[in-house]
Amino acid sequence: MLRLTSEGEVFYLQERIGLNKKPFMIYKFATMLKNSSKMKCGIITIQNYPRVTFKRGFLRKSNINELPQLVNILILNMNLNGSRPVMKISFELYL
Repeated sequence: MLRLTSEGEVFYLQERIGLNKKPFMIYKFATMLKNSSKMKCGIITIQNYPRVTFKRGFLRKSNINELPQLVNILILNMNLNGSRPVMKISFELYL
């Protein structure tokens, strides 16, 4: 279904910073337009976000787009408790 809507992408990979500052790729269902971080809203997600595709808004509202992160848990990049890994640009703001 995702492949048929919008730009045809099913999965979205993004680099995040994990334990001991080790970068890894986080898996999600693609719910935004490609290169959306270059749009005027930047990297922060807000309500009624213009980068979210129409058909994929349901996935975000229901948090189904987060399910592929279970792969990250299975390959031990993440765990079920603790803080959520942040993007490198956000991580560097804390340094």
